[in-house]
Amino acid sequence: MLRSRSNTLVSVKRITQQSSGRKTAGIDGERALTPKARGELAAGIHRSSKHWKARPVKRVFIR
Repeated sequence: MLRSRSNTLVSVKRITQQSSGRKTAGIDGERALTPKARGELAAGIHRSSKHWKARPVKRVFIR
């Protein structure tokens, strides 16, 4: 689900349209309120997401 483009689009929509802080600039000082800016934001996030591998769980044996 982390690599899904549709999940990235839904996440960008929630942040830029449905969130109460949507008009507040982030740490980069930018806002994405126009459809073009939202599309560029989603493409940039999806492109920069790195593939990851789940780490093994630490096993504790009960004696």
